[in-house]
Amino acid sequence: MRKNDLTAMLVSYRSGNMARKIVLEAICLFVYKYPGRIYNWKEDDCSDFFSYFYPKIERMIDSFQIRDVPFEVYLVKTIKLQIKTFAARKTAEEVSIKILKNKELWPYEKIINSSAAGNDSVCEPPSCPFADFFQDILARDLSGINRENTLKKRLLMLALKSMHCSAENEIFRISDMLDCDRKWLSDAFWQLEEKRSEKKNKKVFLQNRRNRHFCRLCLLHESFHSSLSFEEKEQLYLKIAKEKSSIDSITKKIDMITDEPTHQDIAEVMKIPKGSVDSGLYYLKLYLENY
Repeated sequence: MRKNDLTAMLVSYRSGNMARKIVLEAICLFVYKYPGRIYNWKEDDCSDFFSYFYPKIERMIDSFQIRDVPFEVYLVKTIKLQIKTFAARKTAEEVSIKILKNKELWPYEKIINSSAAGNDSVCEPPSCPFADFFQDILARDLSGINRENTLKKRLLMLALKSMHCSAENEIFRISDMLDCDRKWLSDAFWQLEEKRSEKKNKKVFLQNRRNRHFCRLCLLHESFHSSLSFEEKEQLYLKIAKEKSSIDSITKKIDMITDEPTHQDIAEVMKIPKGSVDSGLYYLKLYLENY
């Protein structure tokens, strides 16, 4: 298509000597081929850009004022501006999809099973059902009724701490064995489940927020490596450092969130001091090591 062909066609259309459809098809063909001809884009990318640009073509046909500047110049200038916007958006989407589909690219994705406060760790939940596990422990020869009551209280702490790992239908059996009210234990279970759900939602929120920072970090790295300006590289370096700092800060908050109830959660449900839960689970751990 020779220079000024589109302008001539547009003038002819405005004069009523050419159908709008013919002008529209010529402009569409020009827009479709432009990225491949100038920037060596692949056919798929040219098609994507054309789909992105197409809604603007009819508005351009109606709004362009035929004066000294040819329509081709106006069209090329608009295409170049839209290519920058389209390319930036496409790159961001590709990076986001790549990150979401490849978890190995996610930073700091190791699972923290223990809380930041070391005293919240306790023995691993037994693989057998909790009710049977407790029954085996209580069936042992215990010396003295006081020791039995203390053990039951500590087992109750363990049951509350690991309730999310046990089946809901075990609640009644556990309550009978540990001499606690069924309704109280059921209510305690749901209170801890609500707390656990809140923590899970908060963790997901923070993870999504961190991933957005990671996407921006990837884009900044790409811009840094492609930039030829020292001043621009310096500004990008500062932005990269800021994004890394944000990721580290959010990761620390995520690491503080545990999936299981904390000792403070159990203390609030049982209405006892947190120190009693700390010591109770600690001595239970020592007891079970010899079990």
